[in-house]
Amino acid sequence: MTTPNQIMLLGEFRREESVAAATIEPGMLLELTSADKVQAHSVSGGTAERAFAVEDALQGKSIEDDYDADDIVSYNLVMPGSVVFAILKKGENVDVGDFLSSDGAGRLIEYTAGSERLAVAIEAKDLSGETAVDTRIPVRVL
Repeated sequence: MTTPNQIMLLGEFRREESVAAATIEPGMLLELTSADKVQAHSVSGGTAERAFAVEDALQGKSIEDDYDADDIVSYNLVMPGSVVFAILKKGENVDVGDFLSSDGAGRLIEYTAGSERLAVAIEAKDLSGETAVDTRIPVRVL
């Protein structure tokens, strides 16, 4: 598969903007704070709004350009069935069809019992090697 140049790959969404509470990478799962800012989703396996940071294309930035604290973050509230180029945590090894949950730091991990299923992998990815890094993969939002 060719590497996509945008986070939203297919489907319906509503675009939102908010101030970043900390550094945010496009593709991260987000949550709204009590200070009305967004940050990486912070509860491992927890319930999450299907909110994913997207690239700041209006400022000429790509999916490789992070948002800094206090930047205005563009993010999508994604409808079920939509496909997002989300971040899979290093150390994970997922197959097509595996359910994914939050790792508590804005990335996705393979679902375990007791966690909330947020998405399903639509591409296999093995990030279990010593040199593996967090990597974006296409996922279908549940």
